[in-house]
Amino acid sequence: MIKEYKQLNELAVFGAVHPNAIDDGEKRKALKAINLIKEKRCSKIKVRTVTDGSQQRKYVSRDETISLTISLLALFATFIIDVQEGRKVQTFDISGAYLHAEIPKEEKVYMKFEGDFADIICEVKHEYRKFVTIEIDRRVLNIRVLMAIYGMIESALRWYDLFSSTLTGMGFEINPYDKCTANKILNGSQCTVGWCVDDNKVSHVDDDVIDMLVDEIEAKFGKLARNKGIKHTFLGMDIEILPDKKIIISTPQHIEEVVSDLREEIKGGVAIPAKSKHFYVNTKSCKLSEKKAELFHKLVAKLLWITQRSRTDLETGVSFLCTRVQESTEEDWTQFVRVISFLKSTRTDRRIMRADSLNSLDASYAVHTNMRVHTGGVMTLG
Repeated sequence: MIKEYKQLNELAVFGAVHPNAIDDGEKRKALKAINLIKEKRCSKIKVRTVTDGSQQRKYVSRDETISLTISLLALFATFIIDVQEGRKVQTFDISGAYLHAEIPKEEKVYMKFEGDFADIICEVKHEYRKFVTIEIDRRVLNIRVLMAIYGMIESALRWYDLFSSTLTGMGFEINPYDKCTANKILNGSQCTVGWCVDDNKVSHVDDDVIDMLVDEIEAKFGKLARNKGIKHTFLGMDIEILPDKKIIISTPQHIEEVVSDLREEIKGGVAIPAKSKHFYVNTKSCKLSEKKAELFHKLVAKLLWITQRSRTDLETGVSFLCTRVQESTEEDWTQFVRVISFLKSTRTDRRIMRADSLNSLDASYAVHTNMRVHTGGVMTLG
């Protein structure tokens, strides 16, 4: 927690404010601090301090909160272009991305730290100690938020505006069909940047050009977590670029999560995920219990995520299950278990995109964007 609070302090996310300078209305609007602790895929423990911005929905308009992320189609299209044109790829993560976006001075946003967390942040910045008050036997510290902290509902849009304007300031042109894809000609070849919040992908035929570009971004936003080469983890997908113009996409961790979350022993395997009467609805089947229905809904959503990214062979089975999440029955559960059984027995299968035809990508999307798509990709499993 101290490490996280030190980072927030170094980035000047907060500003001290005397309790008497905050009126009762502003105190009621103060956003509660929430501290999230998570074990990352690399086994490191990560702490992130966010705020509960749900109450902002009462007074912040929807237009101020909508942000953008790169579409899956655009991301796959850029990878296909990369292998077809022999581009090098680098992915990088901007640490604490939102925290680089300023909140306009005319806006007053306050955040509330309570109990032990008020004490911890005071350890990091002793100046705050004199502003701690007692509210119903709890120590409370209200401080002003100066940067777009995670949890505020408008933070994503503020970060998008900052990062996209940074790229356009560097001479990039935002793609009119995907607002999180940008292009620029560097050394006679196209350079493409795609991003989803703080995860970024950049490609160009020359590694040195990529390094100089990422160095420039790093100079503005601080030390970046970079990854070069043919293997990348991006937006939850493990992506490998092969020399024979193929891209392999897998989601092993998410598959393991679905199988383990089921908490039901699955015996044997099946040849296909959907049986012949998969779309038949048995109206006489008993409804699932509330707890089981909730698990059904949760895991079907995870299956849909996996299907769209790495396992298109599940599409028939999962598409029907998606229609049953509101009125799920024991018969639906049986079909759901069949899909999981198939997934478990084929968990090492991966999606392969081949950059030699345009069969599986939307041709109109490819032709009418400024991505300069020469060919698309066939998406198969292997």
